Parts: sequence; structure tokens; C-alpha cells
Amino acid sequence: MRSECQFFMAKEDEVAFLRFAAEKYGLSLHDQWLKSSTCPAGGIQFLPSRKFGEELTAGRIALATVKPGGTSLFSTEAPELEKTYRALRRYIQKNFSNKLAAYTDGQKSKYTYRSLWLGPCAQAWLSTTPGGVLREGKGYRSNFVPEVGSR
Repeated sequence: MRSECQFFMAKEDEVAFLRFAAEKYGLSLHDQWLKSSTCPAGGIQFLPSRKFGEELTAGRIALATVKPGGTSLFSTEAPELEKTYRALRRYIQKNFSNKLAAYTDGQKSKYTYRSLWLGPCAQAWLSTTPGGVLREGKGYRSNFVPEVGSR
């Protein structure tokens, strides 16, 4: 399995997510990895959203249990890691919104972006922060805005 889930998390969203990961799956954060005592060889990558002034950048969780050629990286731990990763992704999908419109240089993109998830506290931050923007990375030209009527 090779997969990633991108999101925009405010600090409060991150705390709630990490609490869920710890309480439900015994995961703790080590550098940029969510690990547990049952899966010491592998882990789920966790790169948090970062704030640069009024710019919030996307973070992600990611998992690779196979090499690009298909060779397994963690033969014994892979099924458990994949199951845990899918549960963490479901948590994000259940509690976050993926109804975002993209704008580049003021022009709305013709594409919809359903693979980026916006946490509830990040959405509240965005709605109360004049000049606040969501970007995939620091300095990117495109920004993301919740679609009208999204939770």
C-alpha cells in the first residue's frame, strides 16, 4: 500500500487527531512518525500543517508498506499498519470537510479538490483571520477556500 491524505489542521485539530491516534491505536509521535510498540519497524508519516504568518500550509499522513516495484517493506507489520492508517484517514474524512475551491492569481480553478481536508478549527481560524489563506506549501500561488455552504 502506498497512500497519503492531505489536510489543513489548526493546532487544536492536530491535538484532537493525535489524542485519537494515541487513545484508539496506542500511537505516539516520534519526529515525523506515528508509531506504536506493536509496529516498531514501521510507522505512519505525520507531517503537520504549518503556519507562516497568515498562511496555513497542508500537512499529511502517509504510509508506504511496499516499494515502488511492489516489494514489501514490512512483511509482518504491513497489515496492521495499513488497517491503522485507513482508520486515521477515516477519522479525517469524518471530522473534516473536503469541499474546497482553488484559486490561482484570483481565478477560480475549473477543478474541484476533494483530496484536501479542512479541519473544523482550521476553518474557524480561516473565517476569523483577515488575510488568512490555505496553501499546499509555503509561497505557493494557489490558495484554497471553503465552498459556500460547506461545514
